[in-house]
Amino acid sequence: MPTLRPPSPTTWNHWWTRVEPDATLPPARPLPRWHAMPRANAHARNTLSLVVTLCRRFHLFAHQLRHRHGQRKTVDVVDEYDVQDLMHALLRLHFEDVRAEEVTPSVAGKSGRMDFLLKDEGIVVETKMTRRNLKQNDVGDELIVDMKRCRSHPDHRTLVCLVYDPAGYCHAPVALENDLTGEDADFRSVVIVCPKGMW
Repeated sequence: MPTLRPPSPTTWNHWWTRVEPDATLPPARPLPRWHAMPRANAHARNTLSLVVTLCRRFHLFAHQLRHRHGQRKTVDVVDEYDVQDLMHALLRLHFEDVRAEEVTPSVAGKSGRMDFLLKDEGIVVETKMTRRNLKQNDVGDELIVDMKRCRSHPDHRTLVCLVYDPAGYCHAPVALENDLTGEDADFRSVVIVCPKGMW
C-alpha cells in the first residue's frame, strides 16, 4: 500500500500566493440597492409580498372551499362579511397579532373602522366585495376615504385593499389598481382586484 505524503511546500505556496487584481479587467458592478437595504426593510417587503399573494389568490381559496368531500356544508361567499371572515382566517394563519375592527382617525368629522390591522407589521388590510349597487366607481370612492384615514394614523404605513369581484362588476380592474396603488415618503397603498380576467 503506498504511503501518503503531505503536499510539498511548493503546493502550499501555490494555494496561499496572493493574487493581484488584473488591471485589464473592467471594474466590478455595484450591488443593486436592495442588496444594501437593512434586514428590517427586507422583512417588511417579504411581509407585504405575503399579504399581496393572499389577496391575489383569494378567489382560488374561496372557490376551493365550495368543493368539499361528500358535499359537506361549506362557506359560500355572498357578501363582504364572508370575505372578511375568510381573510381573517388566512391572516391568523400567518401572523401573530391580527386586530379586527380597529378604530381609525376621523375624516370630515366621521371616524371609521379598519377591517384588520397587523400590529407588528404596521399593515392595514381592507376588504371590499362588489355588488349590484357597489361597482367600480363606488369602491374607488370608498378606498380613497380609507386611505385618508390610514394616512392620518402614525402607526399605519401600508394599506392593502382587496376588492373581491366574483361577479365582474369592475369594468376596468387594472385601471382601478393602477390609479389607487402608490407610494410616497411615509405611506404606501396597494389595491388588488380579484379575480380579474382569467384566473
